[in-house]
Amino acid sequence: MIALLILCGLLFIGLIALGIWYKSNYKHRRGNKAESKVRQVLQTLPKDEYILLNDLMLPTSYGTTQIDHVVLSTHGIYVIETKNYSGTLTGNEKSEQWEQNINGFRYKTGNALRQNRSHIAAVRFHGYISKETPVHNIVVFARATDFDIHHETGEVIYIDELLPTIQRLRSDEPILTLEQVSAKANNLRKRNITDKKLREEHNKAARAAKYERRAKIEQAICPRCGGELILRHGQYSDFYGCSNYPKCDFTVKDLRTNYDDYNERRKRHYRRY
Repeated sequence: MIALLILCGLLFIGLIALGIWYKSNYKHRRGNKAESKVRQVLQTLPKDEYILLNDLMLPTSYGTTQIDHVVLSTHGIYVIETKNYSGTLTGNEKSEQWEQNINGFRYKTGNALRQNRSHIAAVRFHGYISKETPVHNIVVFARATDFDIHHETGEVIYIDELLPTIQRLRSDEPILTLEQVSAKANNLRKRNITDKKLREEHNKAARAAKYERRAKIEQAICPRCGGELILRHGQYSDFYGCSNYPKCDFTVKDLRTNYDDYNERRKRHYRRY
């Protein structure tokens, strides 16, 4: 009887541990699945014209940055950020965050266009790519997502639009030789961080930076420059802006950034049915 109780207790603990592991890794697995879908599409590009690099991690002055896909060709270079969003997404290219709405529940997510601009800077630096060479900013949604993202630069598209978009952005005349394209791809491969321990440290640092940023905003502190976030009245709605404007143009719709209760509210919603 005692042995049975011990066995049941160990099984219960194991199930709890499994649940914690599944929850902590769900987002990562979902992201990998989305990147895999985009990778499969990009692999259909002619290999004699395009070089595809996936899952690059490059060093930066603030640590490391992880880049989903880079496509290099004689007619242009494309840096692609993959997102696996669902629901409805709204925002613009200048806003600090975008807003996601799933079944009436709203929460914040990062501005993918802005995020990818930092990726482009790293690709330019480590690939030795001049400012004259166009590097295109592309954000791809790998699943059905309704979005209303206002932007004048960059591309925000669905996965089935990816290849036509790359074709549309091609320069009419070659801007690089095949030798130059190959050399720049090799430069990026050499700088790519492949060590598993360093990659895990990157993920931990990214999570820590995310929570630090949230904490500052909730205290009305600008996460960019440390200025005070002041309530301002815009033409269409109120928002919080940095006191150091125009030197710092950080804005946020509200100071509430902790949406950890989102899952609990969603659970209560579905328990009604």
